[in-house]
Amino acid sequence: MSLRDGDCEVWIARTDLARTTRADATYAEPAHARTTHSGPSSAYGGTGSAYGGTGSAYAGLEHAGTSYPGLIGDLNEVERERLAAYRRTADRNRFVLGCAITRRVVGAYLGVDPADVPLDRTCQDCGKPHGKVRVAGDPLRLSVSHSGDLVLVAFHRSNEIGVDVEQVNPDLDTSTLASVVLAPEEVEALASVPSAERARAFTTYWTRKEAVLKATGDGMRVELSRLVISSPSSAAKVLRWRRFPAEHIHLQDIRLPDAGHVAALADLGPKAVPVVTRDAATILS
Repeated sequence: MSLRDGDCEVWIARTDLARTTRADATYAEPAHARTTHSGPSSAYGGTGSAYGGTGSAYAGLEHAGTSYPGLIGDLNEVERERLAAYRRTADRNRFVLGCAITRRVVGAYLGVDPADVPLDRTCQDCGKPHGKVRVAGDPLRLSVSHSGDLVLVAFHRSNEIGVDVEQVNPDLDTSTLASVVLAPEEVEALASVPSAERARAFTTYWTRKEAVLKATGDGMRVELSRLVISSPSSAAKVLRWRRFPAEHIHLQDIRLPDAGHVAALADLGPKAVPVVTRDAATILS
């Protein structure tokens, strides 16, 4: 398998066991370590998370986790320890699928067995293995997001990337969340959205911001309200952020035909990268 130079490949899998209303996992990581996924639910008490990909197919998996010993065989010791820390089956399913997709795509790219892929998850703050995942000794970059019944892993051969996916929860307390997450101009723009569409609009803001924070490696350690993003009705774009030059961050919305989910991809390359979606069923069977 060769990842096309210049493209960002997004691999998608689905597990029907993960139909839960609460998207955040029960596995607890330090706040500074949340660089792979932290939706409105886990950070501020909201709900939702999943994946969107333009015109993409799903890898339909009725069972995952311990029901798929072949997938768990791809995991290393550290990953198995993290797997055991999850209490809910749905969380274990998503974690296993994310690891398996990562290891199988990178393994095919490097020409090694999935279990032998040299992944490095060292946290830059505390040194523990829960940081942004990298391929040791290779410029390949990747980003993982999973929740609900969907799992997404994005790859690029050199650019730092970040992807986030969320399921739209119509009962989300957008007013409370907006006061914490959004800049004043974003709050104003959100207030102008019809109430029936406000949860989706807020979730669009969220996915765009978290995709950026994953790409830069900041995770949830910074104030989201200081990162100013274009309105949900406009093309995804970073308007203002003091921590990083906005012109060097390229944002794209990745949409599903299913209006119940939204997703975004950020990359830090010289220009926006083309996004190609892949069906993970081809590598998980």
